[in-house]
Amino acid sequence: MDEYVNFDRHTDAQSSLIEFCACIEQIPQNYLMWKYAIISIHNALQAYLCISLSGGNSFKTWNERHLKKWLKAYRSNQQLPDTKLDYFMELFDKIFSTGEGIDRGNIEWLNDTRNNLIHFNSDSYSIHIESAFICCKEAINAVTAVPSKAAGIFYYEQEQKEQFDILTKKAGNLLAGIENELNK
Repeated sequence: MDEYVNFDRHTDAQSSLIEFCACIEQIPQNYLMWKYAIISIHNALQAYLCISLSGGNSFKTWNERHLKKWLKAYRSNQQLPDTKLDYFMELFDKIFSTGEGIDRGNIEWLNDTRNNLIHFNSDSYSIHIESAFICCKEAINAVTAVPSKAAGIFYYEQEQKEQFDILTKKAGNLLAGIENELNK
């Protein structure tokens, strides 16, 4: 058995889409899977936003303050500091401007809900199922649109592009099934 598992943005994004689909498949039997569906689609969208923004380096994915510190250290030939990824909604706004067919409010709901689910700090927490569905569907629409935005998505292998297409289509089909259940 290997001692390490290696993650990169593509494998992280792809495994998040796989997990999202697995969660959506389980929702009819277990509504608690909405938590992990929200977390995994949020993670997939963030990864694809970062892939699109990176364009050969991570500067556009970093928090502005951290970028300035890093550039200052680099130019001064000093030890480079650790950097921090920009906030999710900042990354989203760098790719999607208003009026592009992706509802920012739905993505913001997804982000806020994901944060509340990850940093659970109360005896209970409820999410509206229809809102979860709408916002997950919006996130899949955004994931599907990301390759045409910013620098686009660079695939190291044709298989990555094929997997992206297969998984986004599968996610859309699974959400259509959930929509049918919600409309009953």
